[in-house]
Amino acid sequence: QSDTPELVEFTKPKCTGGEVLRLWQSDANLLLEEFLCLEGRGDYLQDLCVCGDDAATYHCQDCHGCELFYRLCMICSHERHPLHRIELWDGISFYSVTLKSMGICLQLGHASGVSCISPLSAHNDNFVIIDYNSIYEVGLDFCGCAYAKPHIIQLLRVRLFPATTVDLKTAATFRALEYFQMLSFESKVSTFEFYKTAACLTDNTGIHIPKDRYKALLRMMKRTGQGHHPDGIGATKPGACAVLCPACPHTGKNLPDGWENAPSEIRPRFLYALFLAIDTNFRLAHCNVSSDIIDPGLNRGYAFFVEEQAYKGFIGSHERVIQEYNFAILEVQECINDLINFEASLAADELVEWRKDIEAWEADCSQPNPFEGRAMTTMTQAAVHLALSMAEAAEIERGNNMCRLGFDAKAIGQHTTDVQKGKILQSMNTLCRRIDTWAQVQLLYMPSVSHLRSPDDIATETKAHNISLFLPTLHGKTQSIFILSCQC
Repeated sequence: QSDTPELVEFTKPKCTGGEVLRLWQSDANLLLEEFLCLEGRGDYLQDLCVCGDDAATYHCQDCHGCELFYRLCMICSHERHPLHRIELWDGISFYSVTLKSMGICLQLGHASGVSCISPLSAHNDNFVIIDYNSIYEVGLDFCGCAYAKPHIIQLLRVRLFPATTVDLKTAATFRALEYFQMLSFESKVSTFEFYKTAACLTDNTGIHIPKDRYKALLRMMKRTGQGHHPDGIGATKPGACAVLCPACPHTGKNLPDGWENAPSEIRPRFLYALFLAIDTNFRLAHCNVSSDIIDPGLNRGYAFFVEEQAYKGFIGSHERVIQEYNFAILEVQECINDLINFEASLAADELVEWRKDIEAWEADCSQPNPFEGRAMTTMTQAAVHLALSMAEAAEIERGNNMCRLGFDAKAIGQHTTDVQKGKILQSMNTLCRRIDTWAQVQLLYMPSVSHLRSPDDIATETKAHNISLFLPTLHGKTQSIFILSCQC
């Protein structure tokens, strides 16, 4: 027998979703008690601070732990943390207070803990800092020493991005701007929604609403840019900040060497082709401005949009070319529509055969040209007019001109022009006068027609093409009456 103990494989049982919820429900009362404990003083029920000088009534929401401190102890521990949220215990509950009201002031231009001999307060002592979790009213002093940096540089050195360059009253932390940029990429959150979230985290009761700095935040949104250029921003070339499409073909980047020499059977047409399309960004409607003077743009053609003045100058110099191009597009579209209608009138088998002949001729020009081989006769516009005139003359000779006038009168629609109405009315009047002359002559040779038509029929009929002529060749009854009258 071996003295080596036998290893038993132990498998941890897996908990299903329902079992996890049942375990949580068994501890629900414990969790509720802890939540309520955190709303109050918790385990720190002592009256004195850890320093033993005075009552501990101040609590920081952002510091680790739930300890309560005396006012001076809280100030000392937050000289390097001016953007923490402080609460004060009033004997019943906590309410928010600012570090500015406690006397803490953020000194710029010097190392932490070093006093400035010539501090300069912010504009009207009304400085607001926007962070990702709150909006803070802080006391802030700039350095006014002889060798002090400009105010905007002093803010940037502590990672605060100013909203303006003069009369500085608002800044945002780099952390807030980076947080919003990533949040907008992942969840499509707008600037307004992000700002309202920070305002509600500051005070969600609506009683102590923070100062409105939404428009200032809009001026601080990070877009794009480039750095480390020896000649600065002015040397940035048009389109240098645009991000190239990784799916588009770029020589030397995503195309193999010698791709232009690849045989046609290996290199399909679409494989190395550049496809361009136009899309619409409806959100750009929110960026409409009255003029470039009131709201100047910072992008001078560095990214996807070209420089405005250069674009307008180009359009002005090529306006005529653009108009001709637009007219050409309309003509092309009209030709395409005519081709579609023409193909619809052809038989399917003839159309398939015609396409095969065209594709064969385009691939190899030595093949017979289908356009030349099938052009048997030439039909001109004059020949078409002649054929139509001859057909009309034949109709008039057969007496069918009245039928054509009736067809033209029915063909006009509700939106007929005055010219069309005038032509139809003129034709009807002319026909009516000819029928009246014909009726007078007809009574001499066909007296019996007077029994079939009264003298007022022609004058009262509004539509001349509806008047019956009582021709002997078209009416058997009229013809018999005509014969009887002749016999008499």
